[in-house]
Amino acid sequence: MSDHEIRVALVLNGGVSLAVWMGGVVHELDQLRRASSEAAAPPQPYDQHIFDRWAALCRQGDERKRVIIDVIAGSSAGGANGAMLATAIANGSTMDPTDEVRGPWLRQQWSTLGGLEPGKLLPESGPADSVLDGKYLLEQLEQMLSRLAAGEAAPEHVTLFVTASGLGRQEFSARDAAGQPFDVADHRYLFRFTSEESCRYKDKTFEPATTNELADTLSLARAARSSASFPAAFAPVEETSGLASKPPRLRPTWPHPPSWLVDGGVLDNAPFGPVLDVVARRPVTGRA
Repeated sequence: MSDHEIRVALVLNGGVSLAVWMGGVVHELDQLRRASSEAAAPPQPYDQHIFDRWAALCRQGDERKRVIIDVIAGSSAGGANGAMLATAIANGSTMDPTDEVRGPWLRQQWSTLGGLEPGKLLPESGPADSVLDGKYLLEQLEQMLSRLAAGEAAPEHVTLFVTASGLGRQEFSARDAAGQPFDVADHRYLFRFTSEESCRYKDKTFEPATTNELADTLSLARAARSSASFPAAFAPVEETSGLASKPPRLRPTWPHPPSWLVDGGVLDNAPFGPVLDVVARRPVTGRA
């Protein structure tokens, strides 16, 4: 049986109300990629019929189509959902890590999180620094990512990009054609997490990864929380020193101490740039 790779580079844009909808998209894409592989985790009973149909479409005649999702980028709600899918891929897991709930796991998680119960996402009465409780969201994101990181099937290579927007003074020095210096403001932040052996970005080659960066669910949750910090709804997030290192922080490219971050969709709501940079340098062998 010959193999034919179908590679998917996924960009998830921002949109608060789209969080649950995008959860359904990544759920189905996760089913497709697993159905095309003989070594991936099996489906839950309620998804078996659709899973079998995907598997049949990927195995027609003597040819097997292997669907690979190896590049993901997201902003805001897309950053959170993209982080979920990338974590499952990199850790041999699935978007349905438990059969304790009837129906897609991620849909249940977003529905519960968005319930606006006092003492959870909705702060208790009293002074608050935002409409919704960002600390609670960060805790829930870390728990969800930790659950997805506890996989037992074969892990796959994937690279994730997450955007954010920096507050305060964010500028670097440049020179014009006459050699005169001037300051350029740039508040765009970009974080990268990868489980690949190496990753190229623009003209720079990073050292081979010795660990799976998508297993660091604490840093990953903070990056996702930063990207989803819709102004006024959630308070800004303080960047940790680990998050500010290179990588995972790829932008700003100039040295800059940890900053306060808000929603990535403010300045880069559809981060195609870093995805195209990686795809252009990705090697292809065989049919793809």
